[in-house]
Amino acid sequence: MKRLAKKMNISLGSVLLVGLALLWVLRTIAMPYIIEKQMVTRLSHDFDGILTHLVVSNTGDISIDSHVITPMYLQLNSGYYYSIATYKKIVNSPSLGQFSFELEPFTTITSDIFYMQGPELQSLIAFKKSVLLNGVLVTVTTSEDLTQVKQDVRDLSLVMLLISVLITLFALLVQSYLIHRALSPFLNLKWRLISLAAIDPKTTTNINDDDPLLLSNEIQSLLQIIDRRLNQSRTSIGNLAHAIKTPLAIMYRLADASELDAHPDIRAQFQKHTSDILNLVERELKRARIAGMGGKDLLGFNPQVELQTLSKVLKTLYRDKSLTITISAPDTLVHYDRQDILELIGNLADNASKWAQERVNITINSHNGLEITIEDDGPGCSTEIIGELIARGLRASETKEGHGLGLAIVNDIVEFYSGKLRFDKSETLGGLRVIVYLSAIKN
Repeated sequence: MKRLAKKMNISLGSVLLVGLALLWVLRTIAMPYIIEKQMVTRLSHDFDGILTHLVVSNTGDISIDSHVITPMYLQLNSGYYYSIATYKKIVNSPSLGQFSFELEPFTTITSDIFYMQGPELQSLIAFKKSVLLNGVLVTVTTSEDLTQVKQDVRDLSLVMLLISVLITLFALLVQSYLIHRALSPFLNLKWRLISLAAIDPKTTTNINDDDPLLLSNEIQSLLQIIDRRLNQSRTSIGNLAHAIKTPLAIMYRLADASELDAHPDIRAQFQKHTSDILNLVERELKRARIAGMGGKDLLGFNPQVELQTLSKVLKTLYRDKSLTITISAPDTLVHYDRQDILELIGNLADNASKWAQERVNITINSHNGLEITIEDDGPGCSTEIIGELIARGLRASETKEGHGLGLAIVNDIVEFYSGKLRFDKSETLGGLRVIVYLSAIKN
């Protein structure tokens, strides 16, 4: 989680810093421009005011009553200055004192905006324009000090920069909190996976890594452990069944011993229970061979690939028949647990193969859920037997032979996937048809 938060914070911080930096640069450029534009407008108005009170003789002499001008032009070094020049004379505002701009008058009627240095090293912006009065070309320059304005802009820039940094830090803190809150369930999930798998945290790879998106190692490890334990269980069942078959064979021979001729009831019970145990052993061996085939991918089920393998197993189990198993299934991954589906199809297909004469059809449709249809050309079941199976909740004893074989297991799987199970007569083959519908799994 720390690594993910660090990456996301770096990304967000970079975006915010770049965006705020661009805004800061634009504001730094735009604000002086806007302020100076307003100052030029004011200086042009002052130019008009000076021009109103300006008197120029035809000989180039200048006279102006400065007291009717804005008072700021009277205060020494106030930052507001004007200069009036003709070819003969220059008149400066009282605010300039002994300071002189030494500006050359225009020789044509024109105007200009420029920057210059004023008294006490003031940075000035100036508006200079020439007009024709009484036949004489007069150049009037009005100027204003920018020093304080520039200082205010710099101070405001620093404040805005500080605010931008604080906004970025606040956004990063909020994002870190939201990341931690949103992804903490994944971190808990990792520890739960570890506890489910009974893994020693000291020996687990990347166990101290707080990044919840690296759960794939723990999930993969858990899947491998589950797969290994399932295979071990099936192997143990198979080994146990094989081990039991030998003493059962001996018990069969003992049941035929002459010592029991005088006790036919005991012999009959002996033979019946021994036969039931042998049937159970054969069934578990068969189920282990069906469910234990194929790969180790527990995350999906490819019907076409798996059913081809299942077909070979069933033909081997019932080699005494010339079985034709027709498969119609999509060659794509469907997201159901592979072992569950193999257990379900394996039981139903094994039952169909047992009762079929020559043909078994297996059809799978994976649109909007999973629909499995298995039918055979055997004798089928009467309506009464089918009704009895359904009425008994599909809890038919597994010690009985017939279509009840493995139905308890099939029903458990169907109920787990909130599915439906239906029996009827096959219209194409004439035997029993079993239709299973499993609800779609939500990702």
